[in-house]
Amino acid sequence: MTTTEDEVSKQSKQSEQSEQYNERIKELEAENIRFVEEIGKEKLLESQELYHAIFNNSLDGILLTIPGGTILSANPAACHMFGRTEKELCAVRLNEIFDMDDSRVVKALKERKKEGSISSGMTLLRKDGTKFDGEVTSKLFKHSNGQILSSMIVRNITGCKKTEEAFRLSDDKFYKAFYFNQAAMGIRRLKDGVYIDVNNSFAKVFGYKREDMIGKSVIELGVWADLKHKQEMEKHLLDNGYISNHEYKFRRRSGETGYMVSTITLIDIEGEKCILSSSIDIAENKKAAKDLRLSEELFYKTFTYNPLLVAISIKNGMLIEVNETFVKRCGYTKEELIGCTVTDIHLWDINERLKYIEEIEKNGFVENFETKYYTKSGEPLNVLLSGVTITWNNERCILTIANDITELRRYQNEIARLDRLNLVGEMAAGIGHEIRNPMTFVRGFLQLLGGKDRYAQDKEYMDLMIDELDRANSIITEFLSLAKNKAVELKRQNLNQKIRTILPLLQADAMKQDKSIGVELGDIPYILIDRNEIKQLILNLVRNGLEAMSPGGLLSIKTFKDDDRIVLAVQDQGAGIAPEVLEKIGTPFFTTKDNGTGLGLAVCFSIAQRNNAKIDIETGSTGTTFYVRFKTQT
Repeated sequence: MTTTEDEVSKQSKQSEQSEQYNERIKELEAENIRFVEEIGKEKLLESQELYHAIFNNSLDGILLTIPGGTILSANPAACHMFGRTEKELCAVRLNEIFDMDDSRVVKALKERKKEGSISSGMTLLRKDGTKFDGEVTSKLFKHSNGQILSSMIVRNITGCKKTEEAFRLSDDKFYKAFYFNQAAMGIRRLKDGVYIDVNNSFAKVFGYKREDMIGKSVIELGVWADLKHKQEMEKHLLDNGYISNHEYKFRRRSGETGYMVSTITLIDIEGEKCILSSSIDIAENKKAAKDLRLSEELFYKTFTYNPLLVAISIKNGMLIEVNETFVKRCGYTKEELIGCTVTDIHLWDINERLKYIEEIEKNGFVENFETKYYTKSGEPLNVLLSGVTITWNNERCILTIANDITELRRYQNEIARLDRLNLVGEMAAGIGHEIRNPMTFVRGFLQLLGGKDRYAQDKEYMDLMIDELDRANSIITEFLSLAKNKAVELKRQNLNQKIRTILPLLQADAMKQDKSIGVELGDIPYILIDRNEIKQLILNLVRNGLEAMSPGGLLSIKTFKDDDRIVLAVQDQGAGIAPEVLEKIGTPFFTTKDNGTGLGLAVCFSIAQRNNAKIDIETGSTGTTFYVRFKTQT
């Protein structure tokens, strides 16, 4: 078949169009490649920025590690959680932040090695050695260079169980207090502002029904008239955890604006940080709202900044609010206290608390109920409690104000002890010499008669009587040392030199008992003291310390400067002093020794008083330290 010219021309034209089409396809492919590369770079930069934002701002701790070894990187939350800087974390081993005594740790590491990832609760360690419960999620992955690394996300879950239990116990009460409250109450998530729940009063103020608000955010509903004000409020809330009497401008569904006064706090719901607000529409009754605001502000400031310990609890003893003074004095964090009962933390004796509750239930209040609180470290506090029943969120609670009188009782005991010393001192001055004179006369005749042949057979008895007279004389000598008006000769002396002078005598006493003495004398100035009295003071304290220890024990003598005081410290390794004995230390004639006179420490306190010094005692199961604090003179 012959091809016509038209067909040839048509085929040539089609071929040319095909080539142009292919060239255009290639150009588009090249442009597409360039476009993808540019987009890839932008996405990479966005991805890196997003990663750093998540890493630095995460509330959970994030660690990048070599499995079983070095920490390569840590975010700020992890540093805060473990109490270390990033540099410090990168220098520690994993067993310094994970409690290897917790079987869950080893089990989780084995599981991660086998499965490649884990999620487990375990015990973790802070820099100061304290422990906390954590939830750790970790995953192994391969770096681009082929190295196996692991990521760890750590969440502090300490107190969650207590919080959950507290919510469980108060769930029904909270339901009633929330839904039937005349105040407008709402709960929304912190991260996105979505309302989890609101009560009818809340919905009514904004012109909505409850179901119209739940599940929608504050932005969608437009309830804030000033979003900048909202951001400032949330920042302040994150910094402090609580805002009282916060006034802000809101917008109703109709577009009309008004003002509210709110009390706002952060709460956790199923691990999610949420904002609980209780508000009053002050547009309806400005005067009533103003009075309420003033009342709440006064109560809040009186509660928060009160120098006394203030707490609000329910009948079973669960603490629902405490002030800063309570937190600091008892040694707990606020998180450790809220939601716990006083029995959980052993705050005070349960029988004492029952008496306190009975009196409140009987009269509606109690005043000056004296008892003891115990701090986190076990230190006892003498407190006077005043309590009254109040209504808190429609629930009957007890408001307790505790006046810490520990120092007052200590001063009162010190004054009573000094009064007893002064009384004994006056007695000593009056009768000490009168007793010693006839004793000296009798002793002289016993020595004289003991030297005669006709009394040779009775010499053993005479020597025994002389020994007993000498012992009585030594007691009288100590007794006279208690005299308040005893003459002292205060001169500028070097305390270290006095210790060095009698040290051989003290070491000899120690060697006889198979014990030793260690001396650490600091650089201290001269002070005004009586040489002989200070010698007696040191001898008494050291010998008491040696007697308190078992063979092989070490007694330490130290001197140092502490602010405006020069301190002599005598520390033994005995079993410590029982509390009931400690209260009576320094009381004349009180002793726990079989052959003691009960005057040794009483003399020490008397000497200290005459030499412008004060004696403090610290005792525990590992030993006792007597601190003699001398005033410095210019």
